[in-house]
This record gives sequence, C-alpha cells and structure tokens, in this order.
Amino acid sequence: MKKVIIAIAVLIAAVLCFMGYSGIFSSVTITEKEIGPFTMVLKKHTGSYYKTGAVFDEVETALKKSVDTKKLKAVGLYYDDPAKVKEEQLRSECGFILDRADLEKMKALPEGLIVKDFKKTLCAVGEFPLKTFLSYMVGPARVYPKIEEFGKKRKLTGDFGMEIYDHQSGTILYCMPIETSR
Repeated sequence: MKKVIIAIAVLIAAVLCFMGYSGIFSSVTITEKEIGPFTMVLKKHTGSYYKTGAVFDEVETALKKSVDTKKLKAVGLYYDDPAKVKEEQLRSECGFILDRADLEKMKALPEGLIVKDFKKTLCAVGEFPLKTFLSYMVGPARVYPKIEEFGKKRKLTGDFGMEIYDHQSGTILYCMPIETSR
C-alpha cells in the first residue's frame, strides 16, 4: 500500500512538473508593442483551430524545398472567436514569416499558398512559453482572456488575433491590433 501511495505521489509530481514546464503556471502580462513589418507565406483554413497543425505541416513541407524552415517563425492568423462561431466555420491562415530574400529564392509559390505583408502595427501582446505540445493548448486559454480584459480598457480595432510561434526563443506571442487615444 505504501508503494502505491508513493507511486501516485511521484506520478502527480511528474504531471505537475510537466504542466509547469509547459507554462500552465506562468504569469501573463499584456503590453502594447509594435509588431512588424514582415512578410508571411500562408495557407487558408476553414474549420477547427485544433486542426491547424496539419496546415502548418503542409506549408512547411512546401517551403522546405527552397528555405531552411527550422529558422523561421510560424504564424497563425485567427479571424473568428470560437465562442461565437461554429467550429466548422472558423477561419484561419497558417504559415511562416519569411524575409524577402528567402521569398525571392523560391522560383514559384507552391499552389494554395498566399503571400501577405503585415505592416508595423501597435498591438496588445501577451507572451507565453513554447516548451511542449501542451503550450499550444494552454497558451490561448491563459492569454486571450487577458487580452480581452486589456481590450475593455482600450479600443481593440483588430479583426483577427495573430500568434507568432518562435521555436528558437521558446515563446508564443499573442497579438491583437489596437487603437489608442493618443
């Protein structure tokens, strides 16, 4: 019986450590920050945001032919609030941020991909650690309520949320364009 209790305690401690490492206990602060300018190569997606991983994989596979994707930041543009829009109607665009030199290396843009420029924009920004697969699920649940709270104090003008996944620095930036009264 004592061994079972010890095993359960070790298992609980391991799960809590994994959750902590994944960022579940991280504090979230929203700040105003200029984001951009940059160029994105994206693929449109309609449906569950949980299924965008396959879209990112598809874009990465297409870009690997011309660009070293390991050094790129991934980016997702999410246009609908899942609390207000049916899952099968959620709109997003998923892909990577490329510099113009990498874009010019590509002979032709693979079919189904689009190029978008994001100009320098003042955004409400929350940062969350990107450590494990759990970070992708916990981050939105922790950051978007804080951005919503921030938005009540300021006028949010963005019609989308943007997430920038930086595997090199181990962070996810959650960005929402804002307008201030300055």
